[in-house]
Amino acid sequence: MKDKKLFKIINSIPEFGEFSTALFLAEVGDVTRFDDKYQFISFIGIDSVTSQSGVSAYHGPISKTGCKFGRTILFNVVTTIIQISAHSDKYNPIYLFFRKKQSEGKHHYKCIIACSTKLCKIIYKLCSSNCLYENK
Repeated sequence: MKDKKLFKIINSIPEFGEFSTALFLAEVGDVTRFDDKYQFISFIGIDSVTSQSGVSAYHGPISKTGCKFGRTILFNVVTTIIQISAHSDKYNPIYLFFRKKQSEGKHHYKCIIACSTKLCKIIYKLCSSNCLYENK
């Protein structure tokens, strides 16, 4: 699997090791088969459930209708990114987003899910544009 282009792209993301990348690609498959990043997020199952009635809308918990092991892998990778970035790389965009959500008063696990969604958007963008990750 190391020879595949998607493997190299996802593995270029910091703290996304070879094992996690291989597991993620085995569960998700080709990321570029989705039309947009929201379909990819929905496939993983970390999109919010929305209930609407008239003009009011309620955005509830995550749907959990997608790939259970893909969510687990993302959760573990995001947790690792946050733990390592807290000590060494305080300018990692995932870590900065986590700190922003914490400062808004969000619960720890809601922050992790928000960071997982952000990581999915990054993965989709990198895979669809055939670029390696660059931390700016």
